[in-house]
Amino acid sequence: MASVLSSVLSMALATLTLGSTLGSLAPVHYAPPPPPDRGSPRTSDRGGASRGGCPPTDLPLTALVPATSAYGGYTTAAHPTLWVYQPYALGPGDRLEFFIHSIDDQTELYRTQLSPNTEPGLMPVTLPETAPPLEPGQAYDWYVLVFCNAERRRVAPAYTQGWLQRVDPTPELAQALSIADPAEQSRLYAAQGLWYEALHQVAVPQADDPVDEAARAATWAGLLEAGGLGDFVHQPLIDCCQRISPNEMN
Repeated sequence: MASVLSSVLSMALATLTLGSTLGSLAPVHYAPPPPPDRGSPRTSDRGGASRGGCPPTDLPLTALVPATSAYGGYTTAAHPTLWVYQPYALGPGDRLEFFIHSIDDQTELYRTQLSPNTEPGLMPVTLPETAPPLEPGQAYDWYVLVFCNAERRRVAPAYTQGWLQRVDPTPELAQALSIADPAEQSRLYAAQGLWYEALHQVAVPQADDPVDEAARAATWAGLLEAGGLGDFVHQPLIDCCQRISPNEMN
């Protein structure tokens, strides 16, 4: 699904660079929520990242989280979808690992290994319905690790991270969303600090939603720019991964 939508979005973005659609729409306003209390501020660029034993790339492995809110944001979802730029051309033996834990007591909520798409691009990583749900009001850190070497136990992985906190949507937001198209919904989410919904709604609108591709492309570009992620506007969207069964993990 993501790969099909990527081609449509890419064509719309190409048209956008030649036209005036972006200028005809109001700028995307992202209202960054306050970051969780960690006892000390986070200072790492791009949410904390390292390429470990992976090769150098033009753009690093990056959690698509805004710097303006200390590399994270709010979500209304019990099982949200997170987005990551995965820059490596991976082989069948390479692995991703995704895990999430609470910030206050470091309790691990979920961990899994994934067999990734072999092409670089922007990929969604979803906390599955089989995992415990995010608790309202609880803040979490999430991580994606990439093991580029077959002997991955001996070589440090590349990693990136972000934070998220589940909140309840207001009745006013729910009413506004019910009559908005995907691009407008994304803007409404962004204005409420709901980064993860804002990003996912414009990246992968629901199949039955009417989509204005020019407005969608403008909102995508404006949202990433608002989050300090303009370098990733024209990167392709790719499907993520297959979960590796426990007996395949090593």
